[in-house]
Amino acid sequence: MDDKITIIGIGDDGMEGLTRHALEVISAAGTLVGPPNLLAKVQPGGQQTIPLPTDLSQLAAALESARATPLVL
Repeated sequence: MDDKITIIGIGDDGMEGLTRHALEVISAAGTLVGPPNLLAKVQPGGQQTIPLPTDLSQLAAALESARATPLVL
């Protein structure tokens, strides 16, 4: 089990502004967490996606349920 969570910030330039390393991390992730509009832009390659909840207890539960996979937030 991998307890690592990687946080990638995406600026106004969107996916085009990400480094190659950031794109590789996203591609290798088992689960992607983020706002629905951002998840739509990422075009996951088979990863589970979790829309970012506004309630922190829901976020904690979502992260806990996904901890068996490399997680990108």
